[in-house]
Order: sequence, then structure tokens, then C-alpha cells
Amino acid sequence: MAITLMLLAGAGLLIRSFYEIAHVDAGFNPERLLTMRLAPASFKYRGRNDLQIQLARNILHEVSGLAGVKTAAVSTDVPLLGNPIYIMRFEGRPPVTPSQAPVANYFAVTPGFFDAMGMRIRRGRAFTERDTADSPLVAVVNQTLVDRYFPGQDPVGKRLEIAFSTPPNWREIVGVAADVRSAGLDQDTPVQVYTAYLQKPALLGNAAPPAITVLARAAQDPASLGAAVKSAILGVDRSQPVYAVQPMTEVVAKSIAQRRLSLILLAFFALSALMLASVGVYGVMSYSVTERTGEIGIRMALGARQSQVLLQVGTQGMVLVMAGLAAGLAAAMVFTRFMNSLLFRVNARDPVTFGVATGTLIAVSLFACYLPARRAAKVDPIIALRSE
Repeated sequence: MAITLMLLAGAGLLIRSFYEIAHVDAGFNPERLLTMRLAPASFKYRGRNDLQIQLARNILHEVSGLAGVKTAAVSTDVPLLGNPIYIMRFEGRPPVTPSQAPVANYFAVTPGFFDAMGMRIRRGRAFTERDTADSPLVAVVNQTLVDRYFPGQDPVGKRLEIAFSTPPNWREIVGVAADVRSAGLDQDTPVQVYTAYLQKPALLGNAAPPAITVLARAAQDPASLGAAVKSAILGVDRSQPVYAVQPMTEVVAKSIAQRRLSLILLAFFALSALMLASVGVYGVMSYSVTERTGEIGIRMALGARQSQVLLQVGTQGMVLVMAGLAAGLAAAMVFTRFMNSLLFRVNARDPVTFGVATGTLIAVSLFACYLPARRAAKVDPIIALRSE
């Protein structure tokens, strides 16, 4: 009984956590959004920002022209699929060494990225076609960065640098985007910096070209566009393999797959334990009624009513159940403390969850006690005494 309550409470906490994660605001809209990856070949694109930019432009031109595609964009990474971390610094602030510098998730994106992802620009502007290699470097930052490094200030117009260089490549902040849970739906929002892909795809000049994600927001089921979008990309450069073609909803589902598996396993064990506990209570009570048939017959012969016998037998069974529940509650309080890493927005000792788990076990136990008690209440006194 105690183990059953432990498992029920644990499963209940995981169910509530999973519900909270499934309904959390991710900061973007994954519905009707198709994603796929492309890795530009180093031998062809390494150190050639111009060729990488042209490749992205050509891909956007072809994909945007497809029937059923509302918006298309290219990004080095997207939330939940990749979150490269780079050091950064701010102009006009005391110099710091790379080991002391703050860090941020970095994304190089094309115009239309925020629309394709369904992300909001809270202040300033997003990137446009005017943000090219010939214009001053610009960046969009998220609200978390503003709250942490520019509290009470307007960051638009300030400058920062991603990845240190000499002389510094300062980027002017032109916009502030809403926070996105890029590291995971159950993780805190990290500091995020977006740069204009059409200005400089790779942060380091001679570095290997970064892999890119092609985004296509569809007017219908995005899976139906997969083959057409992939074909359009291969039409631009057939030597570049396209992989990981999947709707963004699938990406979101995969990001919480481990939690879903943990929930299913614990729920299975909890239900199995509940079934075994109910069978155990029923078996013990049935045996008790069988052993006390003569006693019950005497009581009824002396005038005991069926309701009295039913109540007495049922109460005796529930006394044992309540003793097990008391031990189970104490054990569950300890057990669930070790589940903190699996919980999201739910207290490990959530009273609602513990109440539901306890109530469920009591209800099942009552039913398991009721059946033998009812059988005892229907005992014929003459037959019971004769059996003695």
C-alpha cells in the first residue's frame, strides 16, 4: 500500500509537470512550420561569405516561390535544434578577458526569420534586405539580455560584439525580440543574440561555413511541402545534402520525449501497483470473511442488521488500509524530493497531487473492501452456524 501511494504520487507529479510543459509559452509558433538542415561544403564555401550569402538568397527565392509557402527564412540554428554559445562584450564597458566575458546563444538569420518562426519584435525592428555586407553590422537581442545587461534602459542604438576580434566588430542593436525557450521548453530562457545572415554568415572569417536551417511556414500541412522544398533546395546546389526534414511540431515533441517516457513508465508501474494493492486488499478481506463466517452468523442470529455487519467488516479492512496510507504518505514525501529535476512548475510536495493520489487509493480500497463485506452481510445465519 505504501509503495503504491509513492508511485501514484510520483506519477501524478510527472503528469502535472508534463501538462505544464505542453502548455508553456515557447515564444514561437511551431504549427505549420517545416524545417530542414543543409551543410554547405567546406571546399566550396569556406571563408567565402559572398557565396554563402548567395546560396541563402537563391534558396529563399526558390522556396518562397513554391505554392503553399507563406514565409521562408534561413538561419544557422533554430530553437530546440541547436544553441551555439559565444562570448560577447558591450561597447563602453570595462574590458573583460574571454574567460570572464558573458555568453549568449547566437543565431545568424535572414529577413523573414521572426515572421516564419512566429516570434514577436518587442522594440525596434527586425532585419531587412538593407542589412547587407555593405551596411553597418546590426543585431537583435532578446528580452532576457535587456533585463540582465540593460535594466531600465533602451538597448536600441547600443553596440555589442559576438566573439572577440581585433579590432572589435561592433554590432548596433536595432531590435529586441521576445524571449524564446531555445534550450528546452522546461529550461530558463538564455541570453540570445541574432545577427543578419546577409551581412556575415560566419562569425570567424576563415571558419568552416555553418550549417543552416531552412524554414518554410506553410498555409497547410507542412509535411506535404517537404518533398517540394527539398527539391527546390537541391535545384539551387545539388551537391549539398538536405537532411532532418521535419515539422517544427515534431521538433517540439522530440524535445520532451524523455519526459514523456519517464511519465509512461512511472504511470505503468503506478497502475500496476494500484491493481496489485486492490487485489491484495480484496484477498485479505475475503479470507477474513471466510474465517469469520461462524462469528458473523452468530452476530446476525443475535439481531445484528446487514448494514451493521457491512460497516463492521468494511471498517476493519479500511483500518489496515489507512495504516498503509500513513506509511505511504511519509515515504512519498521522501521519494518525491528526489524528483525535483524531473518536475516543472510543480512542487515536489504538491498538496493537490498528493490529495488526488490518496483519494484514488482510498476509493479503490473501499471498493475492494466493499465486495467481501457485502458478501458477509448476506450470510444466512442458519447456514453459517451449521457450517460451524
